[in-house]
Amino acid sequence: MNANMLTPRRRPSEVESRSEVSWSLILTGAIASASTYCVLRLVSRYGLEGAIWYVWEGSPYPPEIREGMETLNGVEANMSVAKTHLINLEESLAAAQRNNAAKTFIEIRQQWEDQSGCKDLRLTLAQLSDDLDKMAASVDGVPSAGSKVVKDRKKSFSKELVRLMERADALISFYKSGNTQMGQ
Repeated sequence: MNANMLTPRRRPSEVESRSEVSWSLILTGAIASASTYCVLRLVSRYGLEGAIWYVWEGSPYPPEIREGMETLNGVEANMSVAKTHLINLEESLAAAQRNNAAKTFIEIRQQWEDQSGCKDLRLTLAQLSDDLDKMAASVDGVPSAGSKVVKDRKKSFSKELVRLMERADALISFYKSGNTQMGQ
């Protein structure tokens, strides 16, 4: 026989029982508080319906809106890359113009191409313009489905894309014609 089987079990003392109960109550209260905080935060961010969608589906949007929001998320990431690329091209043009203040347009354009790090600046500018056009088409292709969130996001992205396109067009114009007002 096993020695543990022969010895009677020790009853927990009253102090140990109270300690276990108080820790259980503290832990339960902490979990309830954290859960309440998370639910209230979801409700304040997405509304009650959005919070329910988030809990059950992992997204605050119903299926007909979720696909459009995912498309807009992709466009947002691509816009960030395009914006960075535009900034780099604008800065390299400004540097080329500063370094060659009294030189010809051809020399400035060559210096710009060298400083931009692009193998073919004409092709890079054309690709950037094309990418921005495709992003605009993607934004236009997202159905609003009566959602104010989608409408507002589409409007914001469209405005930002127009600004980016104008900047890209100005760079293309400078590349083609040598408009020396660009990049100043």
